[in-house]
This record gives sequence, C-alpha cells and structure tokens, in this order.
Amino acid sequence: MNLYEVVFESVDRNSLLGLLTAIVANSDQIMNINCTNNIVEPTILQIRSGDLIDFLQVAGDACIFIKLLNVGIGRAMLPSVMVRCVKYEQQFDLDFSFELDDSDDIKAVTLMKKLHDGVVELAKDVNIESFFGGMEPASDKETRYFTNHDFREF
Repeated sequence: MNLYEVVFESVDRNSLLGLLTAIVANSDQIMNINCTNNIVEPTILQIRSGDLIDFLQVAGDACIFIKLLNVGIGRAMLPSVMVRCVKYEQQFDLDFSFELDDSDDIKAVTLMKKLHDGVVELAKDVNIESFFGGMEPASDKETRYFTNHDFREF
C-alpha cells in the first residue's frame, strides 16, 4: 500500500466552499472532523454551512481535517480519504490523501486516470486552476500522475 494525494492550490474562498461541499457530499460518511480554533464540533460528525463560513472567516491561520468513507470523484471510488484544508494568510489549499494497493501497476494507473478526470471536472465546476496528484508527496514532480490537465503514465 502506498499513500497518494491530490492537491488544489491557492483556492479562493468561494471556490473552497464549493470544493469542500462537493467532496463531502460525494462521500457515504464522515468518520472524523478536527479543526483548529474549535470551529467545528467534532462529536457531531457533520459539517454545517455555518461551520465552513466560520472557518473561512477565521482571522489567523487555521486547518480542518475530515476523514471520509467511500468518496466518489468522477468515476473513481476511494474507500477512505483524509481531507485537509489549510488557511494561511488569505489563501487556502485543500488536499486529500488515500491509500492505494499499487501492487498492480495497471490498476493504479487506471484509478489515477479516473481520478484525474473527476478532479478536472471538479476543478472546472468550482473555478480552480491549479491542482496536481500522485504518490505522496505529490509536490514531488517525479511521483506525480497529473498536473492540472496533463496526465502522465509511469
């Protein structure tokens, strides 16, 4: 098993709200929520729109972690996903990570291609221009499957 991630960079407030809402809405269940500044009550295991607006309006830096089960991104289904949204200064980054059994390279490439197609559509829907994904850390260009609209097979 290897860890993979998808990163959306420099996301504006409006796009972040749409992105986070879409990812959570396409999951079966929220397993855990942790947030700086106690903005979201972790025992409720749901995210209310007011909670997200409070997170967006925090004066300083902040971070929210959400563990989701059975997340659909396009035609890709991910059994367990950890979503992290980071607010720094007046910018936001959102990433999600998941484990993938890549003992079968063809399966890994197929899933990442499906995921890329879904991420491209999601980014288009919420007006995000910068995103990439691959083996963690996806910031390492050598382990990336995709950067924005470009997909590469290993």
